[in-house]
Amino acid sequence: MNNVSRLAGFTKKDDLRFFTEAISNIGYVYLPQLAPTQEMLDTYRKAKGAWANYEKQFMDLMAQRAKSKYRKT
Repeated sequence: MNNVSRLAGFTKKDDLRFFTEAISNIGYVYLPQLAPTQEMLDTYRKAKGAWANYEKQFMDLMAQRAKSKYRKT
């Protein structure tokens, strides 16, 4: 979700698509559902959170999103 900020450098969405295709001949798909929440990033980066906590939160988030994707309505 941060791949459009001015601080993203060459990892901006359109630039990253160009580089992956030009250098590696592979496609690029933007999947925001695989990104951490802004709150998680802020806690880790700005509040100097522990990597182990960030990793657990991220893995829990991925599991939660996977469950909700396949949950029957």
